[in-house]
Amino acid sequence: MLGLWLVSGINRVQALLFGILAYTGLAVVSGRLAASGVPDCGCMGALPSNPWIIFGLDVLLAIGLTATLYLSTERVVLRQGFRQFLATSASIVLIVAAIALVAAGRYGSLEAAMRNWQGHSLHVPASVEAIQHDEDRNARASIDARNDGDTSLRIIGSDVCCGARLESPLPIALGPGENHTLIVLLNCNRQTPLVVTLWVEFEGKLKKQRVVVSCRNPS
Repeated sequence: MLGLWLVSGINRVQALLFGILAYTGLAVVSGRLAASGVPDCGCMGALPSNPWIIFGLDVLLAIGLTATLYLSTERVVLRQGFRQFLATSASIVLIVAAIALVAAGRYGSLEAAMRNWQGHSLHVPASVEAIQHDEDRNARASIDARNDGDTSLRIIGSDVCCGARLESPLPIALGPGENHTLIVLLNCNRQTPLVVTLWVEFEGKLKKQRVVVSCRNPS
């Protein structure tokens, strides 16, 4: 939608400002993933995507849009467009805040609402740590999975890269309110942080949930 808006030329200054804002936000997200050592940010679905490359592309696009805005726009038009941009942004923020309050009231929290909108009720932590107790053994990371919904679901598969593996046998069925701990095995001597993708079957649909697994040395 943003691309079509930019190409159309409608409200050109606002389109460029929203484009700059969008790619700056994407650069922050991909930069954080790259700095944490995640080898694949999942930014392009099933295609491997190095977060450093995605970060560089996002920065270049944000700089390009900024240069286009300032080099091809008269200052009077730029000021008018910037005021409109602020007014539009304030309206969007108010609408999003109202939606968030309604969603939190209905589902109990924003986190529960987001999981519901994603199409499943599986709750897992965003990231976990693995501790290596012996240099000759794989480290273990525990992922606590919980079904927060009122309908049963199944974890039917997983994608784990870089020689790591999920020790827990699949599929795993979770009834409403049930918990299960998944164990990930990885070698912390040569392992950078990785992303574990869990495939969730919920109400006849297949969804996915990601967890970042990193290593830390025992204290």
